[in-house]
Amino acid sequence: MNAATGLFSGIRLAQIPNIDQVKGKKPEEVLVFLETALQKQHGGSSEQEIQTAFSQYTDLMAQTDDLMRDMKALDAIVQKSASLVMYKEYLFDLLYVAWLSKQEEEGQEDWMESPEWLRIEDQVSERGTEMLHMLMYLQEVRDSEMKATLDDFIEGYLTDDELEFQDDLEVYEELIANRDWLDLTYVEMVAKTEAIEEETALPELFTPLFCFFKSPEKAQINLLATASAGGNVARNLPVCLAMLFFYKGTAGIPATLLINATEA
Repeated sequence: MNAATGLFSGIRLAQIPNIDQVKGKKPEEVLVFLETALQKQHGGSSEQEIQTAFSQYTDLMAQTDDLMRDMKALDAIVQKSASLVMYKEYLFDLLYVAWLSKQEEEGQEDWMESPEWLRIEDQVSERGTEMLHMLMYLQEVRDSEMKATLDDFIEGYLTDDELEFQDDLEVYEELIANRDWLDLTYVEMVAKTEAIEEETALPELFTPLFCFFKSPEKAQINLLATASAGGNVARNLPVCLAMLFFYKGTAGIPATLLINATEA
């Protein structure tokens, strides 16, 4: 559920009016701005809509077993909330990972040969984003108790011959070529990544990947700096937080910035 909490918390923060005013500000200033803004809009219709959708989505994640049915349920949740439309395929990524985890927990090692999978394989192939592969990498890192770094993602994961689904490295060509952009400030980095993201093979994830790998071990700094980086905050912040929370959980993030399903 942590990744869903990250995504929806980011969506909630991205809905704050005039959030672009924090661009270039120091982390402590960004935190004060966000906490103050959330207090002012608490209980508003926009926040309530996101809270309700989050509660429905987490319920769906908790019971996922029939992926085809769950896909339809997800689409119904998104259809009721205009705020979620741009995040639809990221939400599918998280749902799909939850379904895969359940198959493993139940010992379904041959799930790719199951009647259910054969029935929906073509439809599933049309859904989701490259975040799915990133989550699989983060799961490996967590399981091995190692740290996530861009160099490890590139050299230890993308170039791993055993991972057949990642044998097409040209998808990540620009990520690999420009990995030194992590040495820039968040503002400088986002300006560069967003300038070329539409020319890459993963425009929906290119900039959020850089934001995540800039400081994956420093959750609060990552959140606040991504918000202050400017650019497409409505996309970058929720997607980066989904990956960050999948990797690190909610530890280190002020509770005042987190969405709470029980409030719906």
